[in-house]
Amino acid sequence: MQLLTIARSLALAVLAAGVAAAPATAAPGKFHSRSPHLKDAVDLGRAPATERHRVVVSLDLRDREGLEAFLADVQDPASPRYRQFLSQDEFDALYAPTEAQEQAVVDHLRQAGLGVTDRVPNRLLVGAAGSVAALERAFGVAIHHVERAGQRHYAALDEPSLPDELARDVVGVIGLDDLSERHPHLGSVAPAAAPRAALGSNCCHLSPNDVFALYDNTAALPGAGQTIVIAGAYAWRDTDNTAFNSQWGLPQLPTGSGQVCTGPSTSSGCRFSSQNSIEIALDVEYAHGTAPAARILNYMAASTSDADFTTLYNRIVTDNPGHVVSTSWGVCEVGVSAATQRADDNIFANANAIGQSWFAASGDSGSRDCSNLLGVDNPANSPHVMGVGGTTPACSGGMTSSSPACAGYGSESAWSGSGGGVSLVFARPAFQRGCGVPAGTQRLVPDVALEANPSPGNYVAENGSWWVVGGTSDAAPQWAGLAAELVQQSGGALGNPGALLYGRCGTAALHDITSGSNGDYGAGVGYDMVTGLGSFDARNLLAAVAPTSTTTTSTTTTTLPGRCTSPPVIPAQGGTFSGTTSGTSSLAGSCGSSGTSPEQVFQWTPAVSGTATIQTCGAGTTFDTVLYLRSGSCAGGPEVAAGCNDDACSNANGLFRASRLTPTVTAGQTYYIVVDGYGGAQGIFSLTVTPPGASTTTTTPASTSTTTTTLAAACAGPTPIPAAGGTFSGTTSGTSTQAGSCGSSGTSPEQVFQWTPLASGTATIQTCGAGTTFDTVLYLRSGSCASGPEVAAGCNDDACTNGTGLNRASRLTPTVTAGQTYYIVVDGYGGAQGTFSLTVTPPAP
Repeated sequence: MQLLTIARSLALAVLAAGVAAAPATAAPGKFHSRSPHLKDAVDLGRAPATERHRVVVSLDLRDREGLEAFLADVQDPASPRYRQFLSQDEFDALYAPTEAQEQAVVDHLRQAGLGVTDRVPNRLLVGAAGSVAALERAFGVAIHHVERAGQRHYAALDEPSLPDELARDVVGVIGLDDLSERHPHLGSVAPAAAPRAALGSNCCHLSPNDVFALYDNTAALPGAGQTIVIAGAYAWRDTDNTAFNSQWGLPQLPTGSGQVCTGPSTSSGCRFSSQNSIEIALDVEYAHGTAPAARILNYMAASTSDADFTTLYNRIVTDNPGHVVSTSWGVCEVGVSAATQRADDNIFANANAIGQSWFAASGDSGSRDCSNLLGVDNPANSPHVMGVGGTTPACSGGMTSSSPACAGYGSESAWSGSGGGVSLVFARPAFQRGCGVPAGTQRLVPDVALEANPSPGNYVAENGSWWVVGGTSDAAPQWAGLAAELVQQSGGALGNPGALLYGRCGTAALHDITSGSNGDYGAGVGYDMVTGLGSFDARNLLAAVAPTSTTTTSTTTTTLPGRCTSPPVIPAQGGTFSGTTSGTSSLAGSCGSSGTSPEQVFQWTPAVSGTATIQTCGAGTTFDTVLYLRSGSCAGGPEVAAGCNDDACSNANGLFRASRLTPTVTAGQTYYIVVDGYGGAQGIFSLTVTPPGASTTTTTPASTSTTTTTLAAACAGPTPIPAAGGTFSGTTSGTSTQAGSCGSSGTSPEQVFQWTPLASGTATIQTCGAGTTFDTVLYLRSGSCASGPEVAAGCNDDACTNGTGLNRASRLTPTVTAGQTYYIVVDGYGGAQGTFSLTVTPPAP
């Protein structure tokens, strides 16, 4: 038969007998799904009707404008929503497609004869599989066999169509062709002699210890308690990791590290491949070398197809196993459909909203990423992903056969293979400005860079052998390791770090690279489209973004140590206590998997024998807790009977991930309550201890009067509250002079109130409700405003909803003494400030 190019045969194809025609009421999705590669493919004729393929239908987000506004606010230190990331349930309620929208797509696919294979929690994707005939009915396309670059493929010749009522909610369809697939960004792979063998003319290549020294990393923040997710394909071999870590004196991968297949267990992309697993070997070895205490999870796509990678990306978001994600796989922007890129970008936006930070290698073909065409790489082009380019490093000393170790940072120039340029698909994000960023409206790539030149290249152990590897695949996992250190330091997720990093341009936190080019673009002062902002100086960057605390000569800010050596004491009558777990693990319970999570320890001696209730249930707990109770000794004492629980009740996410114990306790016996996490989990918790025979109900005396007053105050002139309490409104503004022991209130302004109750007992002090517009931190001091100690359970960050509907307001239930003067401080989390409503309810007389 005579072969016709697609461009010539497309018009003929839709007229051929048996070709499915879209109904008159059909419309395409919001973005083009047809492959750009069809223009240079050759038509081989209709695909057999019984041939089977898998597709993914992408549904669009709701209120994209509102989501982008939230994503800007959550990275703005001046916003009340700064770093107040959403839970996945909150995201779904606000921005995910509705259940009805998803069900309509499912019904359409089934009516066409396709089997629905995947439905995901955030409803952004629906996976389906079936025959060519069913696919043609579902999407009004003609599927042909085609040839491109000497390879046989299949492809839909038409833009897919859907009924009008569906098309308005659909981004597009992924998988109607196999003309593009993901590739690893390995610039070069060459066999190497064993490290530290006779070097001769082969000297020298970089080890993880060398890059640790090159970029001024610090062992003080090894990523403890964090998880780095690698997004890609193919499995690592445990023996390779062991050999690599032993060679360089690194600890073995932390407990909880592992591999997750996002397709059927027999999928080719989930197996070890002597040819293809070099990428994951590089990724895990250098992420681990940068942050050796962070656990690492290898999330594997079922194959290298676009549809399977979209499925992979979304699984990482909905599983949410860690705050940091690195991918060294990509595809040139001009070679993949706009629908695929928009679908993936929706997923990355979801990731940022729940606090995930994504890093992607920018490619190894310089400024001409696809078949020598000017362009950039996907997903590094997404405005919700940090694109990572490459440099050529020079150490300040060493790297000779007599002294092969890198002595430290010398200089860097741009690597010629570093992918970079101007996106044709995505608009420029708000954070990409200043710092020499050129004028324009389109997204620029990359954002940052790190060593990537195959000369010197990096040592990698894979399949029992040593290799020297180069490419931006070197750089992305190391930036992810640095991000894990930043998360450890901050005590919470970063989300998209674009604003944070661009705000450090021109400082000692980043090495500005000013020489070299990637073909069409040259490196220069400030931002450039070869190395972005430059590479990091780990120690300086960590110092530049370290949390700040406010102290004066008479004020000391402390955080409850919560360890066996100094556990906070809970009064015999119990109460509710909030805190945050962070740091490293030193204890583990007999249930759950708490050996890798940090913990907080409390000491309690009940005055009554019987059944107590100890729990972390409710909106004040943000992570998956494990709760256990020891007697006699904190570090070595036995757990009491029924003294460990993992999942018993819901936490702030609405999932059964909080814990409850109902142990039998003995009056006068000292117990140690340990709030721990499952599998590395950590975060904010609310612990409630109810002794035997006590009630958990709080009663507000009917005689309490309510007075609403508007006021302003600090320690120099605190506003008095009458003994009978009341409700008081105000606004925090100005600078910070105080900080509590919980939350991160050292950068927020505060209001101070003075209160002397007339009755002893349990009071309730709260900022809950619609009258509070920002994320409050509430703490209570006695004796002196500026230097007095916080009372027991005297600090709370998140306990109840504020005017935004999120659990960002605060509540204290302290035990107070009649005639004692207390100072109530209304503060904010991480710079937050605004209007509040404070209610003080005294103990019953």
